Amino acid sequence: MANQKGNQYPNWLITNAFQVFAYDSQSKSHQMSKEGFALDIGISEDGTVWVLSTEPDPDGGGSKIYWSNGDNSWNEITTSNEGGYAIAGGTGSTCYYLDADNAIYQLDTNGTATKIYDSSYVVKMDYGGGYIWAILIDANGMPGLYYSKSGSSLSFSKFAGDYNPTDISVDYAGNCTGVDDLDPITFSKDGSSVSSPGTGANGKTIRISSKNWTYLVSSDLESGEYDNAILVWKDESGGEFVSTNMAGIQVAATYYS
Repeated sequence: MANQKGNQYPNWLITNAFQVFAYDSQSKSHQMSKEGFALDIGISEDGTVWVLSTEPDPDGGGSKIYWSNGDNSWNEITTSNEGGYAIAGGTGSTCYYLDADNAIYQLDTNGTATKIYDSSYVVKMDYGGGYIWAILIDANGMPGLYYSKSGSSLSFSKFAGDYNPTDISVDYAGNCTGVDDLDPITFSKDGSSVSSPGTGANGKTIRISSKNWTYLVSSDLESGEYDNAILVWKDESGGEFVSTNMAGIQVAATYYS
């Protein structure tokens, strides 16, 4: 992926004050929104940045959706679709979001939304490498981990085993990293293996984000009483999560290379 738009930064985050920042390769922060702006964030393959705002959508349910070319200028989606409850970057410049009826839509920057799934209750979802992974509630009311190739309609397959991560993210190759018992765990897209991506998380992982690199939000304090530390995976000693000296309620890895 070219380092364009939001992909020119290795990661973006949302602070305690619901403010968006991007961090460059030298760990320098770049303010990208005012305080009180964003609840959720995702980065598309081409670097388009998507957020769910703190503003309720006037068309019903959920939050207003905004997109950006990777600067501090935000474009509101003003079409008549209902607002979003969760958002993830998608193919090209598109995103995927959940609406008030718990359906998954693919949305482009022109505001055209296409429903691609509405068969089961979706707890979490993310996209990467041509795959969408989700935590779905099955017919027996039990949560499970599922994956599907992306497209105009999704057909999910259950990942073998009894896994119910509390958060998930999908990397550039289509594999999923989740949070299981407050530790990161990686699930292969072909359903063949489960592995630990490295040490250092110490049973304190709250959120995870994986694209070209993997970041996590830890419950460890970083810079203030209510701030959560952001850690990044480093390919050292078999893989290790180390501090970035950043903090926030949510982090979004990009396709930066």
